Amino acid sequence: MKSELSGIIKFIESMYNPAKIKIDTADVFGNEETYVSLYFDEISDDYISNPQSNNIKRLKERNLNLEIRNDVYNYFGVMTSGLDLDGYSPYRYMGLTIDVHLRN
Repeated sequence: MKSELSGIIKFIESMYNPAKIKIDTADVFGNEETYVSLYFDEISDDYISNPQSNNIKRLKERNLNLEIRNDVYNYFGVMTSGLDLDGYSPYRYMGLTIDVHLRN
């Protein structure tokens, strides 16, 4: 996973240009989970899928997160932790979690 992680990080940097990337690991149910936190100064309004949402910031973060997770799966064949790529439960731990954060 370490060599794949390096390629995934380079891919995310080139495609999405986050302002900051933080990588941590934690023990989750006896397995190591790698957390990649991506911090953005701004996220395009193109990621607003529901203009009536009561939390537009969180909606943008969630939709960008889903797009990045889909791209990682399509380009690297690596499933990331979270809901199904179609957004359905249950939450699954796959060893790699990607979190998107809007800093403003």
